[in-house]
Amino acid sequence: MKVIGILLILLVGIGGFFLLSSMKSGGEGNTTELALNSIKEAPQISFISTEGQEISLSQFRGRVVILQAMAAWCPSCKLQAGEVKKVFQEFQEKGLVVMSFDIQPERSTPADLLRFQQTYGADGEWYFGFQSGFINLYGIKSLDETVIVDKNSDIIYQDSSITTAETLRNIVARALTN
Repeated sequence: MKVIGILLILLVGIGGFFLLSSMKSGGEGNTTELALNSIKEAPQISFISTEGQEISLSQFRGRVVILQAMAAWCPSCKLQAGEVKKVFQEFQEKGLVVMSFDIQPERSTPADLLRFQQTYGADGEWYFGFQSGFINLYGIKSLDETVIVDKNSDIIYQDSSITTAETLRNIVARALTN
């Protein structure tokens, strides 16, 4: 029994180490900050928010938008939401919008998503909703994936691991000034 307990502690510790080192590096191993000649237009996507509003990416043309793949049950999605929240609070007055999509609606209820929103989101134009089609439209590889769309509705950044607030801040600041 003691051996199993020790092994379990070791596994949790190793997993935590890799998660933290991924956060510190900004997920740089899986980062795609697109070069100007490879920018592509963001596919249009819409969903019903937790407030019952129909929200569409196209309604935010001319603004910078962070798209976040997440699931209400996902522990690392809570970490990513915390990083996004720091940047959102800093830039929401400059027009930053966040759309967080629960891409596993079969594992979360609307109440779960609302609890996640109330705990990890922020007031303002940060919308939460279920949208499993986001996976195929944007080539999403994992939970915690973050996509940044510029004022021209072009994808300028995509990362399939936790992205630090510092990385998000730099990209959003550049996009807001262009």
